[in-house]
Amino acid sequence: NTCRPRGAFEHIYQAFETAGHHIRPRGTDAFMVSCPLHTDRSPSLSVTWRPNGRGEQGGAVLMHCFSCGASIADLAAAVGLRVAELF
Repeated sequence: NTCRPRGAFEHIYQAFETAGHHIRPRGTDAFMVSCPLHTDRSPSLSVTWRPNGRGEQGGAVLMHCFSCGASIADLAAAVGLRVAELF
């Protein structure tokens, strides 16, 4: 049972969708998308919801580009988000 709030993950998903990125779902709590920081032939950016693990509400959206390894701040900014919006 995932304690994902109906906010952060959906907000990030919509930001990528609005920016015109093709999203490839990986279950209910993850997706792959082309990295907004470089040209991708296939999606290299993993976006995953991770609960905080303490049985409480909350968690964070994790982003990792397997191609360029960009910082989460740079990845968020590239789609018009602040790091605080990932929580």
